[in-house]
Amino acid sequence: MTIKAIISDFDGVLSTSKFYNGLDPELSVQIQNFLFSNKGYFLTKSWMHGEISFEELHLILGKKFNIASELLNQTLVQDVKDFEINWDLIHLLNSYKDKYKIPLAILTDNMDVFDRYTVPHHKLDKYFDFIVSSSNASLQKVDNNWQIIQGTINRFGVKNSEVLIIDDSKKMQLASEKLGFKFYLYNSETKNDFKEWLENEYCNN
Repeated sequence: MTIKAIISDFDGVLSTSKFYNGLDPELSVQIQNFLFSNKGYFLTKSWMHGEISFEELHLILGKKFNIASELLNQTLVQDVKDFEINWDLIHLLNSYKDKYKIPLAILTDNMDVFDRYTVPHHKLDKYFDFIVSSSNASLQKVDNNWQIIQGTINRFGVKNSEVLIIDDSKKMQLASEKLGFKFYLYNSETKNDFKEWLENEYCNN
């Protein structure tokens, strides 16, 4: 086994569920579009850097979309509790952890609601040795030449080349080329091939 540690992304890998699904569909789309538009992304970035809480964000969104901030709070918390989790992948990774003694981590660009509700509700810390989110670290993956990625790898105490990162972002390919870790682009087209790829590339050596 040439992999000594595995890091998984959360959004797009361990779950593809979205925020605000409990709202009226039209309103949900409007909020999502705003948060990831040029006009609203500064709020999303502040949220993912831990500079504002979801309650503070919802005071702003409530005024903009004429909806009670408390309803947004309740909806968001319930949404993350209802997230569909990729348990097949989690159990697969844990089987490698048990068989090869490989430590596992989550590294995610995410918000305070992830740490406060997603992790404890779904008991993710039961399956991963540690969990790093941008909202806690005040860094996103691309910040400071991938500082949070290298910092996460360092916690394992192994070489970069001995770490596999599973992520749905093609930007991570650039990070892989710079930092030298192994990378698997995980998405709807590649997810069914992951187990075979891992067995062929690294588990049969």
